[in-house]
Amino acid sequence: MWYTASYSPFLMKILVDNGNYQLVNLGDIAMMDVFVQRIMAMFGNPEIMLVTRNPDAAARQFPGITPVDPHLLVPSARPLNRLARWRRKAGVRVGVPRPAPTEIPLIDGVDAVLFSGCGFLNDHFSFGAAMRLRRLLYAAKRGKVVALFGQGVGPVSAPALRQAMAATLPLADLIGVRERVEAPRILREVGVAQERIAVVGDDATELAFRRCREHPAALRIGVGVRAAPYAGIGKAEAHLLADSLARVLGEHGAQAVPIPITFQSEFSDRTTLQRLLACSVPGMGDMTVDRIIDDVGSCGVVVSGTYHAAVFALAQGIPVVGIYANDYYRTKLHGLFDMYGWSEENLLHVQQADFSGLLATRVRDLLIHKDRFTTPLRDAARHQIHASRDSYSRLAVLLGGAPLPPFRKAV
Repeated sequence: MWYTASYSPFLMKILVDNGNYQLVNLGDIAMMDVFVQRIMAMFGNPEIMLVTRNPDAAARQFPGITPVDPHLLVPSARPLNRLARWRRKAGVRVGVPRPAPTEIPLIDGVDAVLFSGCGFLNDHFSFGAAMRLRRLLYAAKRGKVVALFGQGVGPVSAPALRQAMAATLPLADLIGVRERVEAPRILREVGVAQERIAVVGDDATELAFRRCREHPAALRIGVGVRAAPYAGIGKAEAHLLADSLARVLGEHGAQAVPIPITFQSEFSDRTTLQRLLACSVPGMGDMTVDRIIDDVGSCGVVVSGTYHAAVFALAQGIPVVGIYANDYYRTKLHGLFDMYGWSEENLLHVQQADFSGLLATRVRDLLIHKDRFTTPLRDAARHQIHASRDSYSRLAVLLGGAPLPPFRKAV
């Protein structure tokens, strides 16, 4: 059921923006899962209002939350008029508020506006960034607590985006970032005070780490690839990858384990992996975060061109060969590798000379020595989990909640 303005018995109301309004990205869902668990633990019984275009999926993934249509956060009557027409046509009897252009009543009625883990602060998603930054600015000027968690930041070269970030992000009470290579520098350049920046890693790390297990004896190689304009993977790169992966799998007699993260229709990892690996890949209806984490955990090595396939592997102590085709994905994967002390030798550009041979060499070496990486990678994951939980406890102080208890898991 969609949000409607009415009396609420909840002691605290928290509006949550996230990285994927359709809820078809398992990485974003994993981060949101950890986010919701932590917010509930700190504040007892808050009303969590999640911005989404898929209320049914939101209800399944996060029972008890209240889905909020993104149109209700637009400070203009025109999109709301379109929404009203659509709802009348669909027979949906839900009133649509019509705020003045300078008002967003839904934000006025909450205690905090929070952004769960995502990567919108970069050149490739500047439209989404501008939209979210406007909400951040509105909330901050209304005196709301504003915090961002698990954020990927950069590359940011567009002057307009930098200006928007400079006008808004310094007003946030706290910004937790995934990595320490680029994000802190960019945030300082746009005026964010150092004490408001926390390097915490990815929130989904805790979910993957909790499912660590002994590595199986079977030879399995996980594969995650994103074929999309923002990833730089087109037909030529996909063809090269297919040949290279076939060589690696054949050399080791290994079973390929597809690791789909996004099921967004036009850029579905499922479709990409079916073509690259010539195998069946489960659809979104058959896939859960726990299942994809366990699939990753069954691998000896993961070849990853997607950020969260690499997160799920490294957090469980599984070595990764990262592949990229543009600066955006190099930034994402390099920052992640740095958080684990993972060598940049394991990060390959798909168009570099002898890519296929280098990929085969890196996979072979990592498979031979995979057991020596388990403990240091898991130790790095544990450190990030503690840092991430500490940043949430800072939010508890701001809003009068209880700090998170210490993280405990023996592996």
